[in-house]
Amino acid sequence: MANIAPTNGIARFRVSDVVPVPLRGRMLRLRLLEGDPASATLRPGRPIRLRGPDGAERVVRILGIGTPSGRARPDRLARIREIDVVIAEADAVAGGEPVRIGWTAEPAA
Repeated sequence: MANIAPTNGIARFRVSDVVPVPLRGRMLRLRLLEGDPASATLRPGRPIRLRGPDGAERVVRILGIGTPSGRARPDRLARIREIDVVIAEADAVAGGEPVRIGWTAEPAA
């Protein structure tokens, strides 16, 4: 596994799965590609920037953290290198282009 350089909380993720969550929206499984994410940047209410392979881009708010495989803690993120976030359905399909596997995500300012 390649070394990941610390980037002061800035990190880039790849969307590795998208799952509908009834009455909430869609859960995005984000796999860490590079950087060192600060856990405070991946909390409910925080914005993330999603980019599609074709350049489509949108900023959405995290509604919640999905925990189907355990509690989302900073040490778990560092060990497992992925986190599940829930976003609104409207955000997931905004602009006619739904978020799919292969999109990238990063904390937005």
